[in-house]
Amino acid sequence: MKLPDHPSPYERVPFTTLMNLEKINDNTYRSTSRAFTPRGRPDAPNVAYGGHVYTQAVWAAAQTVKFGFMVHSVTGFFILPSLADHSFTYTVRTIRDGRSFCIRAVDVTQDEAKGLYFTCTCSFSKSEPGHLDYQERLDLAQFDSVLAGKQPQDHPDHPNSEMAEFLALPEAYRKPPHSPPFPGLITKKVDMRPFNHDRNPGSRRQLSYHSAVGPLPPVSSAPNLHVCAHLYASDRNSLFHTNQLLEVQDKLLVRNGAVQTASLSHTVIIHVGPEDLDLLDAGQEEGKRWFLMEAWTDRMSDGRGVYHSKIWGKGGRHVATSLQDGMVRLAWEGEGAMRRHETALRDRGGESRL
Repeated sequence: MKLPDHPSPYERVPFTTLMNLEKINDNTYRSTSRAFTPRGRPDAPNVAYGGHVYTQAVWAAAQTVKFGFMVHSVTGFFILPSLADHSFTYTVRTIRDGRSFCIRAVDVTQDEAKGLYFTCTCSFSKSEPGHLDYQERLDLAQFDSVLAGKQPQDHPDHPNSEMAEFLALPEAYRKPPHSPPFPGLITKKVDMRPFNHDRNPGSRRQLSYHSAVGPLPPVSSAPNLHVCAHLYASDRNSLFHTNQLLEVQDKLLVRNGAVQTASLSHTVIIHVGPEDLDLLDAGQEEGKRWFLMEAWTDRMSDGRGVYHSKIWGKGGRHVATSLQDGMVRLAWEGEGAMRRHETALRDRGGESRL
């Protein structure tokens, strides 16, 4: 079913509106709000942001669990590209309902004749405070060259897309109304060049901040909605960060007009209870709390790349971890060019097979 345009191409859609679902029956839900696509040109592909279907599938699953169960682990598989202006249908299956944990599987379709577009498994649990709590310490001092003297809102917005073709468009085409603002969240990208320029590829980082758009219910009454906002952020320009950290963003293969980079699977693990995921903070600008995401890569081979991230909350609390496996097909001007690039990465401290 084709969905109507958002009311204004200049305003960010609130996160609650973006996640809204129409209930078909006890196990089936349908999206009512268009997914994000960067567009830019009228003839640009109308492909939906993968983080939308990933997150909304979890939100659909959350409608089927008892209050008190919060999602703590999600693994999803992207099967087919989907259309941003068509609705998704989410079919939820109950795998198990236990006393402490319950598991759901969600299958997602658009055009049923084409089969599944996305599938995932979600595990929900009851919060169990009082157990051993250990985490690696967040050392923000190491990022002084890019963070010192700045607040999250001082950094520029993420570009709507980090494909070379999009960034090459005139600036007017990279902004509304040609390219609508990223919905649901405000996401800020830190310029990491001063930090990354002399580091080996595995030690490079991409930092970004995210905060919710629009009113949210308190985390005490809707913990899974707050979790979903972090899931939505976890896929933001993910593989393009991997390509940038390995300096191959200008070498992506284009086949039949489509860049050969796409998420294949994405896993997010939530480590904390709802209070540490709360996006509301009256002490912050617009009453929203900012979260920091630290991303990196340590592997690319066989036409695929790995993307890692940690999400850090208030007080340096490590609240979530993500791992993504994605297709990254590159176009080289002969094997010699690829080997020279591998050698350059190796000489900076990264191991490459020669």
